[in-house]
This record gives sequence, C-alpha cells and structure tokens, in this order.
Amino acid sequence: MDDGEVLQGLNENWTFMGANMFEWCSGFMVFVIVSIFFASPARGMPYMLAACILTTATLASLRMSYPDEERGMRN
Repeated sequence: MDDGEVLQGLNENWTFMGANMFEWCSGFMVFVIVSIFFASPARGMPYMLAACILTTATLASLRMSYPDEERGMRN
C-alpha cells in the first residue's frame, strides 16, 4: 500500500558534504581560474578557497532546491 511518503535521496549518487563530483570539479576549476588573478598563491589563497567552496555550495544547494525524478520525486 502506497501512503505517498517519499524517501529523500534514495537514488542519489555519492556526495561529499552534500555536493557530488561534478560540483566539486566545478569548484576546483573556479579555484584555478581565480588563481590567475594573483601574482602570489599565498596572497590569493583565501580568495581562491572561498571561491571554490562558495561555488560548490551554491551548485549543491541549487541542485537540491529543484527536485526531479532522479531524486525520487515526481510532479
């Protein structure tokens, strides 16, 4: 008997801190792109890390805010 309950994230892929591999790779690419703007990696490291984590977290939160069939929910 189906009571309509949906198990969240039943069919999701493996994630690290809520972000999947694509999102972490995107964050790393932003890290590399931001590093171009600094002459010294030591001076730019806080900005590079912040950009990497912010990009990863933003992509993960956007993915989670739009449920779809892959996450086990249907309209």
